[in-house]
Amino acid sequence: MSDEHDLNRNHAGRGSILVQDAGLSGSEKAVLEIMRYIMLSFATPESQGWIRAFRRGYDFWPETGAAHMAMSVFAMVQSMRCARGSEFRFANPDCKRCVRFLTPDESRFLTVLACVGRGERSRSHAEALILCEGRDPGTTLAAARTLSDLLANDGAIAREWQAARL
Repeated sequence: MSDEHDLNRNHAGRGSILVQDAGLSGSEKAVLEIMRYIMLSFATPESQGWIRAFRRGYDFWPETGAAHMAMSVFAMVQSMRCARGSEFRFANPDCKRCVRFLTPDESRFLTVLACVGRGERSRSHAEALILCEGRDPGTTLAAARTLSDLLANDGAIAREWQAARL
């Protein structure tokens, strides 16, 4: 698929920015990559992107609940998909050019997650309403809270796992 792309064009679409300019944390970049593979699974089922999503979960969080992390990203994606009326624009994770860009929809998804993590209730609700296109964002916000809590506890999980191995 990526061989057919014109590499001089921004395939992520209008309004996208470079991932490197977005100021994302390592965890946010991991969530972004996993989310893209999950979305690829829905857009192109034969890609079996969900398998790569879980594989990347293990790459980012080895032995510290990677499957739970990837499943939590899936839960947030799925709840958002169920609420939206239109397609979610995401950058193709298999295109070397596309992965360099963050689409406006991806940015909003990550903003909801970040706002929930910072406890910004009003802003997270407003961003989730936009992400869900005016539909009830309750399930998406609940999924974002679960994922945010897992990400916040990731360091503690890794330390507990290491201590158990000693």
